[in-house]
Amino acid sequence: MESNSDSKTDGWIEQSDDSQSFTLGLSLPSAKSAFIDRDAEVLPDFEHTIIHEFGHVLSFRASQMDQNATGTLQIEEGTFKKDAYLNVFYEKFWKNTYPNLGTSTSSEEEGTALYKSAPASFVNDYAATGLFEDFAESFNQFVTGNKPKSNAIKDQKVLIFYTWPELVTYRDQFRKALSTR
Repeated sequence: MESNSDSKTDGWIEQSDDSQSFTLGLSLPSAKSAFIDRDAEVLPDFEHTIIHEFGHVLSFRASQMDQNATGTLQIEEGTFKKDAYLNVFYEKFWKNTYPNLGTSTSSEEEGTALYKSAPASFVNDYAATGLFEDFAESFNQFVTGNKPKSNAIKDQKVLIFYTWPELVTYRDQFRKALSTR
């Protein structure tokens, strides 16, 4: 996974060389505005960033990988287990739908065009920029939103998280923490 620590993003993750741990990076100015200054305009976006980045951490942790697996999603960081969150998400929503894209669009503009061509397939335009962002944005919607009732693809992406009890537990913990502010 690429580090975004030098960019102007509010959050990023960096995987350790041994793939056993992550550093979750957060923008200090945004964190100060959100949590110290209690800026009501910044706080919701920054909470979104934290949950989004946590979604990346969940999907890339060592327990999700198996270097001996075959026939599953392979990326630079390793090979996913068959039942890994990201592999299941990829198999269901990306592999056959976007075979020419691999795991990402070539640019934000291409992602925006993909979103505009299929808005019922993504929770937002950033999700359309690639598999990893689609997973993290769908995870964020799972944590912060109500359980979807429609059968739209974007809602199916959110509903898949309910099939993993451990992620429902994370959801409940996040929601409890967010309700205490």
